[in-house]
Amino acid sequence: MAEEEPRKKVNTYIINTIPKPKYNVQFKLLPFYKYVYKFMAQPEAIYCIPIYKPGLKQPQEHTIIEYEFELPKLIEKIISEKKNNVQLQIRFGKELLGMSELSEELPEPITFYINSHKGTAKNSPIDYYCSVFKLLSDTKNKITILWPHCKTPYYIVINIVESITIEDLVKQVQFNNKIRSITLNTKAKITEFLKNTIEKSGADGCDMATLDLSLLCPITKLKMKLPARSMKCNHLQSFDLRGLFALNKIKPTWKCPVCNIPILVDELVLDSFLLDVINTPSVPGNDFQIIIHENGSWESYKKPKEETKTPKTNDCNGDDSEPIMIN
Repeated sequence: MAEEEPRKKVNTYIINTIPKPKYNVQFKLLPFYKYVYKFMAQPEAIYCIPIYKPGLKQPQEHTIIEYEFELPKLIEKIISEKKNNVQLQIRFGKELLGMSELSEELPEPITFYINSHKGTAKNSPIDYYCSVFKLLSDTKNKITILWPHCKTPYYIVINIVESITIEDLVKQVQFNNKIRSITLNTKAKITEFLKNTIEKSGADGCDMATLDLSLLCPITKLKMKLPARSMKCNHLQSFDLRGLFALNKIKPTWKCPVCNIPILVDELVLDSFLLDVINTPSVPGNDFQIIIHENGSWESYKKPKEETKTPKTNDCNGDDSEPIMIN
């Protein structure tokens, strides 16, 4: 029986000789990280296809991919100063049909080595604090990946990143709001909506020219402290900014909890109208709803002493469970 040949080593300059797609591909930005140092300007393709040779019943188990690099003195200093925040991050992904953004995934669990440290990964990205294992130095470093055979091309990118806290993101949104002078014009949109509602109904002196607006966050179910929405959202219902970040810290979907559209941190805006309402001394902490009138004035909603099960007959606002959409 023929002996198995040793595993083949593939250098990155070899595996990337196969032509890439016509358009550039990129990984999505990860809001809880910022770049400290990029090893690659663009994601690099990994094409590894099983090779069958005479005398071998099975193809080689893995292809060994190696990346060698040196860290600049400045980056080594940053790693030394920010020991608990700076990480080596390796991301893997594949193309999705018709999209330039790469998915975040692995074909199967992989084994890798960062210098002398061995690790395994089931998901992307792979994050390692540089200081914990003393993985990187200003001398030569090597990342070795035992890449499984698969016909689908994958992409890899390696960076040094710094982790960002929820409070950092909150300050970023607050700062962006100030320098851009962004406003959601919530009050103006509500009064316009109520006027249009009356005109369409053709009612005179209609006592229904009001709109109920919840102060509860749809994520936390608690009273909002920093009401926010995306500039792309067409609804009036806000969500708590910290609540959104906390949710995506655990499960990063980055979608609006009200209308489900994709959300970018740079597109988030604080609702100054609701923020003023929430911080108004006359609004008790246990008031979770306000009533807005056609003229723009508002008042805290007070529950009637005796609740009745009789369905409402006059309801200009429609079903309260559905968010009001503003086109």
